[in-house]
Amino acid sequence: MVKTISRAPPGVITEKRRILGPVLPQPDAGGAAPAQAPGAATERKRTSGPTRPSASSSEAASANAPGTVTTDRQRMFGPVRPPMAGSGGAVCAKAVAACRAGELPKQGWSSKWSSPTKRAALLAALQAAQMHVVYALRPRSSAFQDSTGSAELEQSDLDQLLREHATGKWRVRKINADEAIHWLLEEGASLEALCSHPDVGVRTAGAKIVILSGEGSTDRVKALLASEDWRARATAAQALGQWPDLKAAEALAPDLAKLLEDDETLVRMASVSTLGTLGAAAAQLCAAALGAKRARVREAAAEVLGRIGTSAAPHAGALAELLADTDWQVPTAAATALRRIGIAAVPYCADMLSRCGPVSRPAVAEALSRLGGPEAADAAAKLFVHEDASVRKHAVKVVGAVGLAAAGHQAAVSSLCADKDKDVRKASRETKFKLGFRPDHDALIGEGDPLPEGVSRAVAAAATGNGAHGTKRPDHCQRCSSRSRSSRRPRHRSRGASRDRSNSRLKRRSRGASNSRSSRRHAERVEKTSHHRVRRD
Repeated sequence: MVKTISRAPPGVITEKRRILGPVLPQPDAGGAAPAQAPGAATERKRTSGPTRPSASSSEAASANAPGTVTTDRQRMFGPVRPPMAGSGGAVCAKAVAACRAGELPKQGWSSKWSSPTKRAALLAALQAAQMHVVYALRPRSSAFQDSTGSAELEQSDLDQLLREHATGKWRVRKINADEAIHWLLEEGASLEALCSHPDVGVRTAGAKIVILSGEGSTDRVKALLASEDWRARATAAQALGQWPDLKAAEALAPDLAKLLEDDETLVRMASVSTLGTLGAAAAQLCAAALGAKRARVREAAAEVLGRIGTSAAPHAGALAELLADTDWQVPTAAATALRRIGIAAVPYCADMLSRCGPVSRPAVAEALSRLGGPEAADAAAKLFVHEDASVRKHAVKVVGAVGLAAAGHQAAVSSLCADKDKDVRKASRETKFKLGFRPDHDALIGEGDPLPEGVSRAVAAAATGNGAHGTKRPDHCQRCSSRSRSSRRPRHRSRGASRDRSNSRLKRRSRGASNSRSSRRHAERVEKTSHHRVRRD
């Protein structure tokens, strides 16, 4: 049975042709396309659009073009497709999502992807810290970068990615984030922009990057210390003190010492804290800054030497000179530093006490007292014979501040009780009291001047038990004076006071509840009872 196929008459478009398009002419056995009837091309263009050149024809055209060389790669994989038309081509979302998930780009990606797709895929891989994808999209070698046409990121993109990974925005594994940060810094991301950010949290993250970079980023940290932004200088100085290897940080001690003269307080504080951890390597640099013209620089240098501690003992003499500084904050910082240095600073403080001015002596004496110990007492006792009465007075006070450790100077302190200066005698008596000695009862009291005649007679009469006029008190007066104040109070007065308090309480209670019937009855009862009590009396 032969099946007949009904064909549509020429020029009629069926439903199938409307969906699938017209039938393309088939080539003959020789490979040439059959001749088309007039109007067939017009009908096909109307239904399916213009004819597109086949791949073989474009290959042949490119191969036969003058000056064109066909490589083995083109013979194997075909000709290189031109990028998509428009503004660099559209972004392939599927390729970007695959790179973010960690999938390596498929073979031939460099010729198939447009420039925006390459850039978006590189950004996605960096955000997810998929570094194997990043190295594939942008190789290390410049030759491979040119052959693959890898995308280049702008400075703003690098800085933003560095800030996001430093603050942990993308929540990736720490080891991957550290590798991404290292790659971004090598590509040119600005660490200064991160350390000078207005947000404190971002600057703290920048300090952590400086700490993790270690000694390999010495030049980068040196540039941060010389930055024009004070936030970057403070962040770098703070991070430098937390480097695991302090020997690498000692190489930057001269740059840190320059920050002691900075106008910003936070920068000076950060440099003081870091220089204090460097030990003797920074002591010499800070000792040179003790003679600076600005008071804040001298104060900062003294604080650094105090943080260094006993290693700064060779510079105790220069610190002792600051005890006579005119700015009140500088002597305070110097005294604290001398106390941390220890016993080695005692001779310098005693020498400064003997030759400083009257205004500076209290501060110098306080510094010597803070040092304490028998050494400070011995150095102060040598000044008991000084020609200046103010020096003797402060020396005696230093011995008293030392306390029982200066008990060996009891005789010297007692001899100063007869000094010709009134302030020295007063300070000597106070020092004897601190050393454990109590003055006699018949000793003169006061400021050191002789007492008036009437006062002396009254004191002598009180010591013998007589009154002011030489008469002795009666026995009953002595007994009354020995009794307590409450026992001398008459008994009836206390009873009367309690009765008055109870009556006032009853009146307040009856007045406050006058509206109630029970309160009125209670008030009448109290009044009758008091009336009968009065009549009975």
